[in-house]
Amino acid sequence: MSSAESSNQQSFLQRISAPSFFLLSLLLVPAGTFVCVTVVVIVCVIVGVENSDIQVRITLAALLIGFVG
Repeated sequence: MSSAESSNQQSFLQRISAPSFFLLSLLLVPAGTFVCVTVVVIVCVIVGVENSDIQVRITLAALLIGFVG
């Protein structure tokens, strides 16, 4: 492989990696948030948290973890 071919292939990978990462992150952030909220809701039901104020606070914390994670 000549240096021109390897340079061309490297620049192609650099051009394609940024949009791919952006699209992947657009899919992963909502998926992670959904998983976190679903797990928290299931845990709240299993543990038996009946206070709605605590449920809201726990769910908001899960949303933040999902967005940050």
